[in-house]
Amino acid sequence: MSVITSITEGELTDFLSAYNLGKLQSYQGITEGTVNTNYLLNINHQKYIFTVFEVLNKETAEHYLTLTEFLSKQALSCATPLLDNHQNSIRYIQGKPACLVSFLPGKSNQHPSPENCRQIGLYLAKMHINSHSFKPLSNPMGREWRTEHASKIYSGIMHFLRKIN
Repeated sequence: MSVITSITEGELTDFLSAYNLGKLQSYQGITEGTVNTNYLLNINHQKYIFTVFEVLNKETAEHYLTLTEFLSKQALSCATPLLDNHQNSIRYIQGKPACLVSFLPGKSNQHPSPENCRQIGLYLAKMHINSHSFKPLSNPMGREWRTEHASKIYSGIMHFLRKIN
């Protein structure tokens, strides 16, 4: 479900022209995720992540990007936004806010070990401690959002189970 917005190579090349990073060599949709559309880009043998914000507006997306930049400056490993030639972290594609961020190496772990969970907990603790002075934002994915999405997921599961029975 993560590639909600399909982007053509021409659209992506046009978007990237504001960054002077070089020629787009390849791109592919990232199949994991539930809210945003993400693509892995290869530009001049460098990897980047291109994100289309499907739910967030520009101001909220900018707030999150500012937070990742803030945390990165505090020696926490997180993707940071690239600024275009006009110093903007957000541009639009197909009428939706979008950004380009640095690539962090690694891979998804579908079966985390207790040690993996411990490491995640330590990182989250550092993130919360280091972001204490950062201006908070109301949670756009609070109780109402979670309830709505849980209902959609439950309906999808039930539909699937009825089909296979």
